[in-house]
Amino acid sequence: MKAEWIEALRSGDYKQCRHALRNRDNHYCCLGVLCELQGVEWQSNVSHSLGDYFYIAKSLPDDGESKRSWFPDQAFLDEVGISHEFASQLADNNDKGDTFEEIATVIEKGLSTE
Repeated sequence: MKAEWIEALRSGDYKQCRHALRNRDNHYCCLGVLCELQGVEWQSNVSHSLGDYFYIAKSLPDDGESKRSWFPDQAFLDEVGISHEFASQLADNNDKGDTFEEIATVIEKGLSTE
């Protein structure tokens, strides 16, 4: 799964966005690409003025203003074998402007410690 994720980030098949797992233009953050590869269900978040998307969490009820529009829940992270700390680092890198190529390199280096 992790090798597929790195390959997908480097493929050029996904357009990058910031501050959302997936936006209305079908652009993704690095964690959104992982969600897409894992077959996560997407649902339009009509309450958000930008029209961003969030995924239907596997373990948590929808609590309205949830971080799930920009960060996967713990059940998903556990399922894919990535720590919350590492996922947070990747999200920060993505939102600060690192390219998918740069993030893929961080994943390659960081997975040995995961």
